[in-house]
Amino acid sequence: MRVTTVFNRMLGLSGTRVTDVRVEPGAVVVTVARRRRLLTCPCGATTSAVYDRSVRRWRHLDACGMKIVLEAEICRINCRACGTVRTEAVPWARPNARHTTAFEDLVLWCARRMDKTAVADLLRIAWETVDVMIARAAGAPATLARLDGLRRIGVDEISYRRGHKYLTVVVDHDSGDVVWVGEGKSAATLTEFYTLLGPQRCARLEAVSMDLGAAYRAATVLAAPQARICGDPFHLLKLAGTDRREMGEVEPEPVRRHQGPVLFDVRPQDFAEQAVELENQELLEALSLEAARVIHHTWLYEQLRLKARLFESLVSVGQAINSTLRRSSASSASTCSTQNSSVKLRQGRSATSVPSHTTVSAPAGPAVRRAPSRVGNAR
Repeated sequence: MRVTTVFNRMLGLSGTRVTDVRVEPGAVVVTVARRRRLLTCPCGATTSAVYDRSVRRWRHLDACGMKIVLEAEICRINCRACGTVRTEAVPWARPNARHTTAFEDLVLWCARRMDKTAVADLLRIAWETVDVMIARAAGAPATLARLDGLRRIGVDEISYRRGHKYLTVVVDHDSGDVVWVGEGKSAATLTEFYTLLGPQRCARLEAVSMDLGAAYRAATVLAAPQARICGDPFHLLKLAGTDRREMGEVEPEPVRRHQGPVLFDVRPQDFAEQAVELENQELLEALSLEAARVIHHTWLYEQLRLKARLFESLVSVGQAINSTLRRSSASSASTCSTQNSSVKLRQGRSATSVPSHTTVSAPAGPAVRRAPSRVGNAR
């Protein structure tokens, strides 16, 4: 079998054939060519007009510890649909990529399970290359499909490094997926998300859940005034746990409200003196009771789980003890049988050691003539 045939079957590239294979220092270069004559633009349009030609290489998956490099002639075309000169699309790699799609998929799979430095060391590529592949696979932020159809979203910050380094995370409550992450926790950070979302998709938002801070609320009121701003369960339960008697000692200040259906409004500068309306107090008490019930059920579940694990441990210990006892009884029985057999063997050896011609002397007395035996007569 020819080496080109072997690599044709190994690579399995559709619409492509291997024309040459050569070994270079540290890599195996496989020259490929496409079967179709029409050239395809990254936008999807096809043409046969060639602007210029060049030879390009793409890194492929390794084989037997050697780097596999695909080499092919590539053309630049003057696409009428785009109105610009662009590099044609190839079936084995993404546009403007110097690595094959299979290699980039391997990098993306590793990047989800380890850090970028480890991925770069494992696959023998640069750290910046891993970052570029991730950005290319994710696509342009403005064209992300996960931003479509958002109706109920949640906004919160998360600390990712010491020194008060925060990220703003936006999730979709309907699907539970993270749709956007930005650096910082200010109103400007959330405004970047609303700008990326666009006025049409912002107008479809129905509810936005967030903490009691004023930064996210201000950005939401400006970008999506029709959306209902809701507090997250953590802060609601925190308000429900506040002593009503202590709140009654302080003269409640008038609640500040913006235009629009805002659920509540509090001052982020002083969380200790928060004014809660009477109709909302019943809701907070109901939420606190529900939270207490959930916590109690969770505690019961943990207790049952611990008891089940203890029971499993006791069962395993009992099985180990029973197996040990069975082995000891079996070994003692085998020892007894071995001793009995050895005693019988010694008795048998002692019996066979007595000579057969041994005679016993007769007591003293008159001589008695012995009758001749039949054997002697026969003789």
